[in-house]
Amino acid sequence: MRVARLCRTLAPSPAHSSTTWTRDLRPQAASMTTQKSITTEAASQQASLPSGYRAYQLQSVIHVSSDTKVLRFGFPDGVQHLGPLPSCVKARLELSAEVKMEKSYSPISVPDTQGNFEILVKAYPPRSADHPAVHGPPGGVGAFLCDLKPGDSAMFEIKAPRKMHGQLYYPNRWKHLGLVAAGTGIAPLHQMIRTILSDPNDSTEVSLLFSNRTVDDILLREELDTLLSIYAPRFSVRYAVDTGTLGFIGGEGRLNVNEIRGHLPPPSPSTQVLVCGPDQFVEAICGMTIRGEPPPGKKKGPKLQGPLKGLLAECGYDASMVYKF
Repeated sequence: MRVARLCRTLAPSPAHSSTTWTRDLRPQAASMTTQKSITTEAASQQASLPSGYRAYQLQSVIHVSSDTKVLRFGFPDGVQHLGPLPSCVKARLELSAEVKMEKSYSPISVPDTQGNFEILVKAYPPRSADHPAVHGPPGGVGAFLCDLKPGDSAMFEIKAPRKMHGQLYYPNRWKHLGLVAAGTGIAPLHQMIRTILSDPNDSTEVSLLFSNRTVDDILLREELDTLLSIYAPRFSVRYAVDTGTLGFIGGEGRLNVNEIRGHLPPPSPSTQVLVCGPDQFVEAICGMTIRGEPPPGKKKGPKLQGPLKGLLAECGYDASMVYKF
């Protein structure tokens, strides 16, 4: 396996997404904030979130790969923001009165963006009945969303804010943040990166390890490289691909212990590693999340972190240092 220690790519990124990634990348004006004021503001944002599904109109579409798009949806009346970081929405597709399909998406836009939000959507075809997926109903929602045209609408609800180890994120909660993603698993981590780096009150150091099958599969690469050019060395990016190509500087082959140790912050109480990707990827990196017992009247139990396994356990991290999306 060929491994290089340089943390960026030198080959140019695809030009077709350039118009999307030209705003909101530099630091905003500083303000006097404390953990208490941030927590109070987050609680206020949570309380103001709308409940239930509403129709959101598609404003624009950007192609980022052959089967993946960035979709921008406008907020309906009464909706002003997505809530605290990291935010999440759930799309619903009603095939009939009896058959409804749902899928959660992590927006890539900063949570307090006014007027709209953006999601990264891959047009997965419906899964077969024997698909080995661990979570969720059969696929197909992504294909529906990717077929929409500007002016069309889709049903979304804004999900409750995600707490990591019992708390909402706040600036400088950890000194070092390691991010491990594969494929569209970059979405929630991308939102974390953009929000943290553009906040002048947050000095967290961020390291991203992003795994894909080929160079062409690296989603949002142009914006990540732009963020790297602005915020290095505070922000670092390591791309790893199963199959490299001429002109690519990065790791080749599947992630392993050496890649983890070489490109993520070391285990420490001041370090947190966030992981997001397909089930098999998450299982190999840190072990899957699990479901608790479902409450009365519910089909699913609460999502639990489960035991820490995989490469991160081998590298000496403990469960308190890792969060699985």
